[in-house]
Amino acid sequence: MKLNTLAEELGVEIPDHPDYDTLGGLVFSRLHSIPKDGTTFELEVYGMHIHVKKMLGRKVAEAEIQKRKKPGKCYNNS
Repeated sequence: MKLNTLAEELGVEIPDHPDYDTLGGLVFSRLHSIPKDGTTFELEVYGMHIHVKKMLGRKVAEAEIQKRKKPGKCYNNS
């Protein structure tokens, strides 16, 4: 999946990168390896949680991607 399509669907901002433009490229870049089925990692910087469910060789065949909720602010009224 192209990252610009993913960013639009989730409503997150993913900056352009010269080394990748797909979900698989992003996964490989962050893990510095080819993930095995069931690998989970979070990309907090992009506001996403990615769970790689299935790999086909060097391709991410299935992944679950969720937009992370931003932590709420704490206020001290004293």
